[in-house]
Amino acid sequence: MLPDPPPTDQRDSSGLSRRSLLKLTGTAFGTAAVAGCLGEAPSGERRVGYGGVTPAMLAAGRLSLSTPEDGLVARWTLDGTNSTAADAVGGNDGAIRGAPRQGVPGVHDSTAYDFRSGSGNYVEVADAGILRPTAELSVGGWYRTESGDTGQTLVQKADARFGETGYAVDVQTTNSIRGHVAVESGRATVNPFGVATHDGEWHHLFLTWDGSALVLYLDGEEIDRDTSQSGRVVHSNRSLFVGRGDNGYTAYYGMDGAIDDVRVYERALPASDVGALYEGESASPAPRATETATPTATTIANDEFGESGYGSHGYGGGVENTEP
Repeated sequence: MLPDPPPTDQRDSSGLSRRSLLKLTGTAFGTAAVAGCLGEAPSGERRVGYGGVTPAMLAAGRLSLSTPEDGLVARWTLDGTNSTAADAVGGNDGAIRGAPRQGVPGVHDSTAYDFRSGSGNYVEVADAGILRPTAELSVGGWYRTESGDTGQTLVQKADARFGETGYAVDVQTTNSIRGHVAVESGRATVNPFGVATHDGEWHHLFLTWDGSALVLYLDGEEIDRDTSQSGRVVHSNRSLFVGRGDNGYTAYYGMDGAIDDVRVYERALPASDVGALYEGESASPAPRATETATPTATTIANDEFGESGYGSHGYGGGVENTEP
């Protein structure tokens, strides 16, 4: 009987955690794939398991592994008590408007900004080409609220919170969340109801667009998707706002609560990478935040919002041929 596998945070000589190896699906080398059990297989094949991948396979370039840092073009950690909201990736620092409370407890042993009630406290990041990915896009972050206010915006870079250009993610009501990305064919939208997140706990809200599907994740799990649109992203040249949205005219929507670790990517993150962000697995590992149950969503299936879908996940095994 083989010993139990090491803990998922253990790393081997490849620098990859066991958890990262687990996320890889199996790929056959030599003959058919097998479920992951270590040991010698017939005909000189060595079984590799718990993900079906060995460091040698990766070193040989036979597999690629994305990380939550790949394609990251901007990240506002909202740490500390600084005069600006620093972009940890590039030079797109945000101007702090009003007086959000800084240095409040955040996620994964970090600090965050509490934007409090009203719409006068927010972060504004000037428009820049790097904030306008066209082929693919991912955007989102963490929020915590218990106010009961409707129309609380996590991040917006659009002509309006539910506009015809750009992208935005918001907490629409006490029982729904919403996101949109404007693309060549129209507006891709996700808007699940039955999602109660005004509970004073941290929640991770993330949106991805790959050219044909808009997917919304809550706390690391897919909760809605829209496949009714296609094409490249059609952008707004307005600023990017954290903790503030608007209807394009005179109505403004702040975040009556806290926000942490807002990110923009120039690629559509797969479910595994979104899950890693939720778990706090990145280039700089941090302690895991207290988990809360993800609310169950009941989506609206119509032409405007598209049909919800849930991805499938699984672990595969592989076989590596060791014969000369």
